[in-house]
Amino acid sequence: NHLKTNGTKHKKILELGCGSGEHALRFANSGYSVLGLDISDEMIRLANKRRDEASDYIQAKLEYICHDVRSFRTPRRFDCILALFHVASYQTKNDDLDQLFATSAAHLEKGGKFIFDFWYGPAVLHKKPENRQKEVENEHISVLRKCRPELTVNENRVDVNYDIMVTSKSSMETEIIREVHPMRYLFLPEIDFYLKRHGFTSWHAEEW
Repeated sequence: NHLKTNGTKHKKILELGCGSGEHALRFANSGYSVLGLDISDEMIRLANKRRDEASDYIQAKLEYICHDVRSFRTPRRFDCILALFHVASYQTKNDDLDQLFATSAAHLEKGGKFIFDFWYGPAVLHKKPENRQKEVENEHISVLRKCRPELTVNENRVDVNYDIMVTSKSSMETEIIREVHPMRYLFLPEIDFYLKRHGFTSWHAEEW
């Protein structure tokens, strides 16, 4: 809705951290052209697979590049830059976050919008992250995901530890996958600092 109501058409989007391209495809179906970046080869492979299954019209609106969003540069400019689903919070060091904002500033058309989300610091500290688990299944496998967050207050960071157990219903064998996702939580004054540092004007902030 922000893209439709902010006074400009916003037809060209740069999506930082596009993942498997699901949301870029939705934007393309709404008439936008999207260049998606992701640091993961596997995510770009999945995004291109999803693109290849679309119509020729939609395919022409989608492009994906495997690249670190902090260092990406191209002469092209975009009407809107998106960094959704905690791309900003994955930038756990000051330099990383600074480079993310620099990438956005370098590729935005005058009058364009940079839209991003992040873990909101006061909420994290008020209601500390809790252990959680989720289980899903189909006819072949069952998957149990356990989430154990560790709060590091002095670094404004939550290390989200995932244990994922995938069990085959035919063999009853279980594979265990372990991942750690360091996530930085942010506060509005520091967000304003990075925005001003890179020539942005703060526009709007709201709860997810």
